[in-house]
Amino acid sequence: MNLDYACQEIDALSSEQRAAWSRLQRSQLHLNQPFLSLEFAEAANEFRGAVEVLTASQTGQTVALLPFHRQGKNRAVPIAPGMNEYQAILREDSTEVDLPSWLSAASLKEFCFDHMRANERPFGVAAHKTGPCPVADLSYGFEAYCSKLQQRGSRTMRETSRKRRKLEREVGEVRFQLASSNSGAFDALVRWKQAQHKSTNVYDTFSHQGVISFLDKIRRTETDNFTGALSALYAGDQLVAVHLGLRTSQIAHMWIPTYDKNFGRFSPGAIMLAEMTKALAECGVQRLDFGPGSQRYKQSFSTDSYPVSIGEFVHSPYQRWLKRHYRQAKQSLKESWFSEWLRAPTRWLHARSQFRTFRSRT
Repeated sequence: MNLDYACQEIDALSSEQRAAWSRLQRSQLHLNQPFLSLEFAEAANEFRGAVEVLTASQTGQTVALLPFHRQGKNRAVPIAPGMNEYQAILREDSTEVDLPSWLSAASLKEFCFDHMRANERPFGVAAHKTGPCPVADLSYGFEAYCSKLQQRGSRTMRETSRKRRKLEREVGEVRFQLASSNSGAFDALVRWKQAQHKSTNVYDTFSHQGVISFLDKIRRTETDNFTGALSALYAGDQLVAVHLGLRTSQIAHMWIPTYDKNFGRFSPGAIMLAEMTKALAECGVQRLDFGPGSQRYKQSFSTDSYPVSIGEFVHSPYQRWLKRHYRQAKQSLKESWFSEWLRAPTRWLHARSQFRTFRSRT
């Protein structure tokens, strides 16, 4: 297949290219991810900086797209780095792209990815680490989902129901809102996440007004195939848990959950997640993705998983050699006796480099 490769800023996409974006995203379940939505890319363009899009066309018709942020002159990273938990090429499954030619069209020498669909052609060969992304299968409804959990020997729903009854007895009637327009709930999410970051001694991503503005933009966005939903759990009149998530017509993604630590003994986060899976199933959502990671709640509520990869595609063979030896040296350092001393400051600096470029307004 002979394709024409190009690169342009997202604001310059034609109506045909925008329609192709929507069509290709809906063409396969694994592409109908909220992080691959045009709406997410446009929000990143507004608050994180210019989003560029690699395009491939055949006889004037767009057949593949891949958005990215440019670092320096010739290095590409995922849009909204640090907050984007899924990457893939938007295309029909039969479409093959020549990645070196595609990158050359944008004067790129390197394309980095951190949550790329595993074995994504042709990025698969460039992956150097792969891990599972847990999911909850809701395609057959909430009751079928609960049955799958029970078949795995999970007592999650039973324990969560017990905690919910206790919360109602001691605090008040439990109410859940899948999509809340309450600005106070959003303010609570920011406040609780800031407190969490401070108490765990990690870099506070919410210290950047640009990040908060970006999230506020997302929560206010709703189209026919993208929704940024702020969910809230109440006990009586008391807000006890909040979650900012993303969803398309088929897939929801658990993104930023938090809760009031004063009610921690009731496990409000788990109660909210149980309510959320039920509400999403009733909305016709087929799957809830929890994002990469092995946190306990993800393991407790998941019924399956799919692999995602970290890596970078480097055009130059010499640069690939340097990158490989750099990773080997880095791994040796991690395994050394003083790695614990370096871990916290290294993570802090990495997080700061990702989030400091968010801006509060255009």
